[in-house]
Amino acid sequence: MTSHKYKAMNSEQKHNFINMAAVVTKDNITTVSFDIFDTLVISPFWKSSDVYFLMEREFKNAYTGSKTFHELRIKAESKAIKKCGLKKPTLEEIYAQLQKISKISPASAEKLMNRELELIRYYSYPRDCGLRLYNEALDSGKKVVLTTDSYLPNETIGQILKDCGIEGYKAVFIKNPEQLKRVNGSIFSIMISKLGLKHNELVHVGGDLHEDVEVPVSQGIEAVYMPSTQELLKKSGRLVDYIHNKIGNSFEGVENLNLRCILSLYSEFAFDYPGAKITTGDFCGSYENMGFALSGTIGLLKDYAVSNEIESKILAAFEKDKRFVTGKNTLIKMYEKHFDKFLEAYGYKNCDVIFKFFVKHAAINDTMYLQKYMSRLDMQDWTNQITEPKVKSANNTEYHYKKSLFDKLFLR
Repeated sequence: MTSHKYKAMNSEQKHNFINMAAVVTKDNITTVSFDIFDTLVISPFWKSSDVYFLMEREFKNAYTGSKTFHELRIKAESKAIKKCGLKKPTLEEIYAQLQKISKISPASAEKLMNRELELIRYYSYPRDCGLRLYNEALDSGKKVVLTTDSYLPNETIGQILKDCGIEGYKAVFIKNPEQLKRVNGSIFSIMISKLGLKHNELVHVGGDLHEDVEVPVSQGIEAVYMPSTQELLKKSGRLVDYIHNKIGNSFEGVENLNLRCILSLYSEFAFDYPGAKITTGDFCGSYENMGFALSGTIGLLKDYAVSNEIESKILAAFEKDKRFVTGKNTLIKMYEKHFDKFLEAYGYKNCDVIFKFFVKHAAINDTMYLQKYMSRLDMQDWTNQITEPKVKSANNTEYHYKKSLFDKLFLR
């Protein structure tokens, strides 16, 4: 197994992890099921489709039209899903649709498909919390199986798992709608049958509240809820809601690719391990989180010019505490590790929105972290200008759990 140095946890994260580990290592449990993507394997992208933006150059070499690869790749998948009905389309079927609507050659379609697989594999890496819990299960003598609804070929999934140091599992269960329809829509019924288990001998770990928690629990199977790092970021404060409201639909455009990647890296840094629910502030009461998301982002923008004296004083304050500086340097190192200078060509539009949010709308609790590094008059001048941001909810820091079961289950 690939060596892996686990991250340090704060006290709340450690408490939650111990509770999760206690469930998967219970004496009556013989088998632990893990969802693969977002639970065990993550990427530095906000959306999986962001990788399509990295393929535009190759696509333009084969395509004479005016559409983007990102647009046509999403359209091709939608058409393939519609054509396949209950059967989830394979990547080959998606690219057959892409070839049809773009009129590129079969050889070009195959080349692009292989490039997509190459990029997905390259940018995949283990989620620390998931891998640690996975190894806890193995070390306690449990059998481990995996589940996914991915369109990726089995070979690619296997390569990604190996690259991430995820080994020793007994089987991978693919969520296939045709098969699930015959067993009332549950992959867990198939697991129980094929593995010869009793319901109370299986525990499942995943990040979808309905599919990974409500469904197994309703069948007498224990579940461990491990939300995606991005979901945890969204629920941690007002930041993501504010950015969506500020930027609008263009948030998902290529011009904001770097912003989304920074948010994704921040979600991994701060929320790899689920922690306590912080109901005040937007950065979970952490110097390192603030340094990472605020001064770290500005550190990436080498040509950033402060708008006013308050911004200058705030940035100077961030340099006066090593915890802020540690967070800042961690973002810069993570960004360089994943992207080097590759994303510079996409520009850094709106990447200052995180810092601007803090300057204009910081929560009172968050301003206190800078209090001893700014003069009383500077602090007063700043806080007097702070206003409430326009967000959907005045307090987006609580986890909002859906209570009802949905009719639609796994999609493969």
